[in-house]
Amino acid sequence: MLRADGTGLIDWEDAHAGDPVRELRRTQEQLLADPGENSPTELLDALRAGYREQAGTLPAGFDDWKAIYGAVSFLDTSGFFDEWAPDVDRPTAALEDWVEREMERRLAEI
Repeated sequence: MLRADGTGLIDWEDAHAGDPVRELRRTQEQLLADPGENSPTELLDALRAGYREQAGTLPAGFDDWKAIYGAVSFLDTSGFFDEWAPDVDRPTAALEDWVEREMERRLAEI
């Protein structure tokens, strides 16, 4: 949820113990990504700013692990396609094509 003044709330009930880089990337994918389009930059910026505000900086290795965790976190998107795709207001075939292209793009970055 993002309010007009730029503040918002992210539901952290699904947070996991472990690598904070992976968790931040997973959060970006699951909560802020728009399937089939680019994620809204202002939301990603707000998430990272909030993280920095609480932790002082993004987790160590955030940029170094960007490519690998980009592909790993996208497995949730591709693996649960049948669950989320019917709720997206886009043709399923177009979403299927996007998922395939997006995974290939992410794997090529590794």
